[in-house]
Amino acid sequence: DSVHVWVKGESSIDANVYSGNSGGPVYDEAGNVVGIVSAKYSTEGMEGIGFAIPVNDASPIIAELVDKGYVSGKAAIGLKFDERYNTVYSRYYRLPEGAFVAEVYPGSCSEEVGVKAGDILMQIGEYTVKDYSDVPVILRHFAAGETAEIRIFREGAILAATIEFDEAVPYGFDENDTET
Repeated sequence: DSVHVWVKGESSIDANVYSGNSGGPVYDEAGNVVGIVSAKYSTEGMEGIGFAIPVNDASPIIAELVDKGYVSGKAAIGLKFDERYNTVYSRYYRLPEGAFVAEVYPGSCSEEVGVKAGDILMQIGEYTVKDYSDVPVILRHFAAGETAEIRIFREGAILAATIEFDEAVPYGFDENDTET
């Protein structure tokens, strides 16, 4: 299907976009890459529309992936959560909504401020945590090295601490590893 692809800063471009094209290039009339396909939307009986990330926005990310092997600067909080803890569980046991801490990673920013397994993370900065799935979404609002106040529930009390976010590094990544 030919769809109109919208690239910020460019006019719409007619292009063929199929399932699985995400990540592919979008070219202008001169053959220059102007974007990277990110999504397609269409319904029956309606012409589809696609979206692309402008190449100027993607280039620094691509360069960092090539150089470092991952995108740096993403915030991490150093906690593993019990995914079974949800609103139903919190209401049944008359506990607050939030993310139930199953594990605190050694050396993490959360360990440094005294977060413990069994705590319930209720707030990060100005953002309320309803359950564990909110945490990665909230962390996108912060960068490694930034600070924010967190609120946790522990044994009937709400505690606050200011953390400085760690940098999220892919699991098993060792910057000292080199290919031979």
